[in-house]
Amino acid sequence: MRKFFSSFFLAVILLASSLPAHADSQEYVMKAMQDEMARSMTRLKLNDHPGPYFISYTITQYDTLNLLASGGSIASDENKCWRDLKVDVREGDYKLDSSNFSAASLAGQAGILPHGNVVTVEDNYDAIRHTLWLRTDAAYKTAIKNLEAKKNYLAQNNVRERPDDMSKEKTIIIVDKPLKFDADGDRWRATIKSLSAIFRQYPEIQHSLVGFSASGCNDWFVNSEGTRCREYQNQYLITVMASLQADDGMQLADSRVFAGYSESDLPTKEALAQSVKAMATSLVKLKSAPLADEYRGPILLEGQASAEFFNQVLRSNLGHAQENLASGLENAHSARRNPLKELYGRRILPEFITITDDPMAKTFKGQTLFGGYKVDDDGVQPQKIVLVDKGILKTFCTSRTPTLHTDHSNGHSVNGVGESNILFIDSSNQLSKDQLKAKLIELGKKEGLKSVMIARRLSTYDAGIFDPASMLAEVKANVANGSTGGINARAPLFLYSVSVDNGSEQLVRGAQFSALSLRLLRDIVCTGDDAKPYLGMQGLFAGSSGLSYTDLISPSVLIEEIELRKPERETDKLPYLPNPYSESKPTS
Repeated sequence: MRKFFSSFFLAVILLASSLPAHADSQEYVMKAMQDEMARSMTRLKLNDHPGPYFISYTITQYDTLNLLASGGSIASDENKCWRDLKVDVREGDYKLDSSNFSAASLAGQAGILPHGNVVTVEDNYDAIRHTLWLRTDAAYKTAIKNLEAKKNYLAQNNVRERPDDMSKEKTIIIVDKPLKFDADGDRWRATIKSLSAIFRQYPEIQHSLVGFSASGCNDWFVNSEGTRCREYQNQYLITVMASLQADDGMQLADSRVFAGYSESDLPTKEALAQSVKAMATSLVKLKSAPLADEYRGPILLEGQASAEFFNQVLRSNLGHAQENLASGLENAHSARRNPLKELYGRRILPEFITITDDPMAKTFKGQTLFGGYKVDDDGVQPQKIVLVDKGILKTFCTSRTPTLHTDHSNGHSVNGVGESNILFIDSSNQLSKDQLKAKLIELGKKEGLKSVMIARRLSTYDAGIFDPASMLAEVKANVANGSTGGINARAPLFLYSVSVDNGSEQLVRGAQFSALSLRLLRDIVCTGDDAKPYLGMQGLFAGSSGLSYTDLISPSVLIEEIELRKPERETDKLPYLPNPYSESKPTS
């Protein structure tokens, strides 16, 4: 189950309190879950209601070390352990049940109950069953209300093309051997302090953070159909963020993310230092770049820019989230309509592009891939699926909620919502780097342009934490575009204006994508031969309750036409006094 949340990103927003340590768990958790479920399935009945036809319990235990450093000192140091409980109780049957309808109170829908979502971190059988009992009872009462309200709604409203509420899936039993979680806290404290101190050499940079997050995640999952899973996974994440202002006040921010399943998967301290210096140097250079002009014409998205473009524009739309029948708290996600929903079986990309999702993929050209899992959040084993075949949209990533086109899950559930995972963008129309640039210039000449554009890096959602006003505006734009069938992407960060006469490049700043639509995807002319994995943040618009990073394997892409608009006229004022680092000797 994919349970890794971007603890570093969330820690910047909210620092949670620590919980006590605990001993490793083996059988007590699973036995308590199975025993309480058996009792609930046989004895939980209210008046004339027959009792639940389906129950599932998920207990997730997190052992985490979260460190933040800034300016060469530790800003936050948290070593936490906690367990989270999710209960799904359904009244009715597979065809019509209590899901997909919001009739309960706000508190009930949000899980804000007196006993909360947290379960004891100790291996206390009675305490675990006590929490399960209370949560199951509350969920059952809510299920009865929802089912009755749902029946009344359907009796009064015609709902066309309504698939069943839940699919029947094969039961599985997967029991992993426990993994030892043992992050070297002293080593990483020293490392991120050293890395964060590098930014002291760049007084132009106003904000910077270096974070290390290590997570040992243990999942227990049982359902009333007989599925039983226990999965262990360790994950490690380093995130570097920095921002500055240009002389006109424009905010500029960038980030780097490194992830692995073990500490040895992460770059060496020396390699990390080189990356931090390169990022800082690039930001300072960008600070002095001229403002971009209005532009309409071809654009080449190289490297990270291409991968992040696919991540932001396409990835979240390849998952399936059923729209709720009535308004309410659960309908908040459904307000953002998937622009691909009505394009099933139709062309959305050129015929030379195929997109595959494979949560079981381990490596690509010798590089370890990040973000896979053995079992999804519905207790279903994942499948490798072809989402787009030669440009034609063939299917979506699905959970156990059936769709009009699929009766069964393909093992891509994240909190009950179909969500893409490790994406492969494959192309049969590949050019070398030099050939791509030549083709870009050729297209510009045909349009009578004096210059064309190359984007080598797009802004990322995590870097947006240093510019919350801009981030909020983009979130609103994404939701608004989603409700009208449009698409949205963050601005190009490193954008180059390329002369069609001699190919010379000029770094420019501040351009924003304008008037993006799905048609843009079909305007891809060709791709590079440089496909490689890039980490992309998920969860912001894809329906999951937390943030995670997964790999997307993408080549550079050449798009025939795109619109870029000038930067906004209003910017923040610069600080009145200079950075004190410029007036004192930096220390490492």
